[in-house]
Amino acid sequence: GLVPALIFGVALGNALRGVPFRFDDTMRMTYEGNLLGLLNPFSLLCGLVSVAMLTMQGGTFLAAKAGEPVSERAAHMARLAAMATIILFALGGLWLAVGIDGYRITSTLAPDGPSNPLLKTVTHQAGAWLKNYSLYPAFLAAPILGFVGAGLAIPALSARRDRLAFLASSISTAGIVATVGASTFPFLLPSSIEPKASLTVWDASSSQLTLMIMLIATGIFLPIILAYTAFVYRVLRGRVTESYVTQNSKTAY
Repeated sequence: GLVPALIFGVALGNALRGVPFRFDDTMRMTYEGNLLGLLNPFSLLCGLVSVAMLTMQGGTFLAAKAGEPVSERAAHMARLAAMATIILFALGGLWLAVGIDGYRITSTLAPDGPSNPLLKTVTHQAGAWLKNYSLYPAFLAAPILGFVGAGLAIPALSARRDRLAFLASSISTAGIVATVGASTFPFLLPSSIEPKASLTVWDASSSQLTLMIMLIATGIFLPIILAYTAFVYRVLRGRVTESYVTQNSKTAY
């Protein structure tokens, strides 16, 4: 589980730095980077944030789900991971504020216009990724929840309030991931070599017809997915203890 967690964070780190791609006149994308270029220091720091965050989340879940001594070991590791999450997340935010130039659209936005990223103008700007928090103060909720959730998970784990710790960890995880979106909005994938080629939520959107079809499909199938997921969690509720496994050794538990 280490590699996917690390790569998840590295990908988000590169989305914040910008990725070396451009479009030609026929809208064909060309990527001009390499694998080593993606493994830059800032992106690796974001990867470590991801590893710490997901270790905290997995540890709190295991602490709430497993019997002893696994539960106690999981709680101990989750506490360490929560502390690491707070420190690394703070370092990432500081680096983003003073060491990473963001992107800013300088032309008029046309959300209902054609999906052509080359019709806008974009510039690099120091501190641009932090401007959204002054433009949309509600966005501050994302990083605040990231810190507060991890901070609450630590005493909850110490007191062995495992369900509360898992809830706090989940809030922290949601806040940290949402922080990336809040910082970069409306950009989805900035281009480091041709800023105007950067993809925004409008450049990358499907047609109105496609979006409507997907909305209808989501309205039908999402409740079904939520229902059977809730049923599975209901059936598998409670801790998995050594005695339970022994008693049900001839079944799938």
